[in-house]
This record gives sequence, structure tokens and C-alpha cells, in this order.
Amino acid sequence: TTIAMRETIILDRLNRLFGHEHFKKLDIIHGSVSSYSTPVIQNKTSKKFNINLSEIDDPILKSRLESLGQAVMNSATEEKRTK
Repeated sequence: TTIAMRETIILDRLNRLFGHEHFKKLDIIHGSVSSYSTPVIQNKTSKKFNINLSEIDDPILKSRLESLGQAVMNSATEEKRTK
């Protein structure tokens, strides 16, 4: 409920963080959270982007946002290369 009520704030912060208006809506799915994390498989040609997450205090959230940001930025870079 709290996340749904703060959806606008979360979307605004995600869009500011990544510098684009990519995030338009949150799909909130209720369920259990696993106690392990799945390793992220990255393309060998992926580039390491400098993403500023200094405002995030939670190390797990920071790590996951970093992974998401790297994936989004590399996806955008790959799209530009294939056009």
C-alpha cells in the first residue's frame, strides 16, 4: 500500500536517477521474496557506466539499482549500435 501511494515519487526519482523518462508506471506484484539473489549475466561487450547512487543508503537496494542501471544503459547503447 505504501509503495502504491508513493508511486509518483518513486517514478520521479527513478527517472531523475537515470536521466530519462523511461519509467511511466509501477507494476506492483505481491508475493514472497527469495533469500538469494540471481547472478546478473552481462554481455562481454557491456560497458561500465558511472551511475551516481550516493543518496541510497541501503546496500542491497543500491546494488540492485546499480545492476538495473547498467542493464538499461547497456541496452540503450546496444540499440544505438544496431541501428
